[in-house]
Amino acid sequence: MKDHNMEPCACPNCKAPLDAATGIGHDVAPVKDDWTMCMYCGVFLRFTDDIKLRSVEQSEIDELKVCCPNEYTIMVTVREKAQAYMEARKAWSN
Repeated sequence: MKDHNMEPCACPNCKAPLDAATGIGHDVAPVKDDWTMCMYCGVFLRFTDDIKLRSVEQSEIDELKVCCPNEYTIMVTVREKAQAYMEARKAWSN
């Protein structure tokens, strides 16, 4: 996995600053409509034309579950692991 730097932008949900994306299973930079998630709040997001982040509608998530169930399962698993990591990181810093 390789990190891809991007112009800093805020998560549309929690407003955390995000400035990089890491591909899962590939080293390709993100493009429009690729899926991602916020490491801080765990919300699913998608990239825009200018590689900024936008919120997703529940209908998009539902569509992903149907058309790409394997990718959806991977995203949910990664979100769970990321949230567990962030919780552990908070505990270590206290």
